Amino acid sequence: MIIIRVYFMNLTKFICFLFFFCSPCLQGSTCVDRENNFFCECAPGFSGRRCEQHIDECRSSPCQNEATCVDEIASYRCYCKPGYTGTNCENVIDWCQNSPCKNGGTCKQTGTDFQCDCLTGFKGVICDVENITCAQARNSRSDVCLNGGTCIDDYQNMQSCSCAPGFTGSYCEININDCTSGPCKNGASCIDGVSNYSCSCLKGFVGDNCAINVDNCASSPCENGGSCTDLVDDFFCSCPVGYVGNTCKSNPDDCPDNACFNGGTCQDGLESFSCLCRAGYSGLRCEVDIDECASNPCSPLGTDKCYSLPDNDYRCMCRPGFLGKNCDFNINECLSNPCQNGAECKDGASKYTCLCQKGFSGLNCERAVSSCSDYPCLNSGTCLTHVNGSFSCSCMHGVNGRMCEWNQDDCLSTPCQNGATCEDGFGTYTCKCPIGYTGINCEQDVDECKSNPCMHGGTCEDMVGHYRCKCPGKHVDFILLFEQDFIFHAQFFSQSSYV
Repeated sequence: MIIIRVYFMNLTKFICFLFFFCSPCLQGSTCVDRENNFFCECAPGFSGRRCEQHIDECRSSPCQNEATCVDEIASYRCYCKPGYTGTNCENVIDWCQNSPCKNGGTCKQTGTDFQCDCLTGFKGVICDVENITCAQARNSRSDVCLNGGTCIDDYQNMQSCSCAPGFTGSYCEININDCTSGPCKNGASCIDGVSNYSCSCLKGFVGDNCAINVDNCASSPCENGGSCTDLVDDFFCSCPVGYVGNTCKSNPDDCPDNACFNGGTCQDGLESFSCLCRAGYSGLRCEVDIDECASNPCSPLGTDKCYSLPDNDYRCMCRPGFLGKNCDFNINECLSNPCQNGAECKDGASKYTCLCQKGFSGLNCERAVSSCSDYPCLNSGTCLTHVNGSFSCSCMHGVNGRMCEWNQDDCLSTPCQNGATCEDGFGTYTCKCPIGYTGINCEQDVDECKSNPCMHGGTCEDMVGHYRCKCPGKHVDFILLFEQDFIFHAQFFSQSSYV
C-alpha cells in the first residue's frame, strides 16, 4: 500500500499585485506582471526599471545653428538665434519674401539678415523713417516715438528715436521678446515682460529660471532603512528585504494560509515566516510528528513494542510478566510458589526457574527421575549414565543446574540498543533491529543516503529509517519514510528548501 500526502504552497510574490495600492512603476507608468518579477511600461519621457529617470531630450543636441535647447516632458523646444526658424532652427529665414522694406525700398538677403536700400528721403532699417526733423514730424502726429521713446534730431538734423529699455524699432513700437534666448529651464513657460521675463515652473522645480530640482528626499521620507531616490516632484524608496510601500513602512504578513501544519502557530518575519509547533511536532512547518518512541522510553526488557501517540505521548506494550507505563516493573512469578518437592524458585524476566532437588526434574520439579530413561535433562541438555548406574546432565553453554533447568537470561543486561527486541538463547541472545538500524546490538544507524537517492543536485540528509532531500532552485522537495509494515509515506513541498 502507498500513501501519498501532497502539499503545495505557492510563495511566488506577484509584485504588481502586492503594489495594488502603491504601484512600483512611477510617473503614471503601467506595471506588467511577470513570473517572480515585474516590468514597467514607462510613460513618454521617462526610463529606468521603475520609470524613475526623466529622459533629457536635449541630450542628443537636436537644435541646430547654435540654438538653445530646453528639455520638456517627452519633448524639447529650440530657441533659435536671429535669422533661423524651424522645429530644430534648421532653416534660414527668407526675410525678403514678405517685402519688409517700406516706401519703395529694395530688400537684399545678407546671410541670416536682410538690408533695405531706401529711396531718397527715407531711412531706417525698413525705410520707414522720413528724413525730416522732430519738429516737422510732430506736425503730422503728436507722439513721434512710442512706448516712452524720445525723438532726437541726429547729426544730419533728421528725426531719430531713443527707445526706453525693452523696446526697439524705428519708432520704439516693438517690445523686445526677452524669452527668445530660452531662459526658462525644465519645461517651464516663459512670460515676456518689458525688459524682463518670468518663468512659470512645472511641479518639482524652483528658481528664477526653474533650474533647481526640488530635493524630495531632503525630509528622509523612507523608513526602516530604505534608500531614497529623488525624482521630479516625487521620490522613490528602495526598500530593504521584508518591507514594502511608498515609504517602506509596511512589513506584509508572509504567513500564507495553512503555513504551519498540525496546529502550529505561524510567526511573521521579514520576507519569511517561522512556525511555533505544538508539543509532539517539529520541522520548519511542524510537519514532522515527533516519534516519542525514538528516545526509547519503554524498558527494553519488559516491552514488546512502543507506539507513538498524538499530543506528545506514547504507549508501551508490555511483555507478559511486566507492568507500568514504561513496562519497567517485573512481576515476581515466584510469589505463586510454583516450584514443587522443595525446589528453589528463581524469578526471571516474565518467567521463573525451579532449581530441583536431587531425584526430581521438570519445569516445576514435579517429576521424580532415577535414570536417563526418565529424560531428566532440560533445555537440550545431554543425559550421561555412569558405571555405578547413576546419571548426570551435560548442559548447553549458558545453562546451569543439576538437570540443566536454569537457562540464564542473557537479555537481562539489555544489550540491544535503539529500541531493538532481545530474544534469549542458550548462552547468547539475538537482537531484532527496528527499521533504520543494524549491527549485533542494533547499534549502527543505516545510511539511507548511501545509494544517492536525491536527484537534480539535491542534498541528501540521512534520518532514522528514512532520508530527506533538500532540493535546489524550484525542484520539489521529497521525504521518504519507511515503516516496519512496509508502508511508506512520500511528502512533497514546493519550497526551495526542505520543510
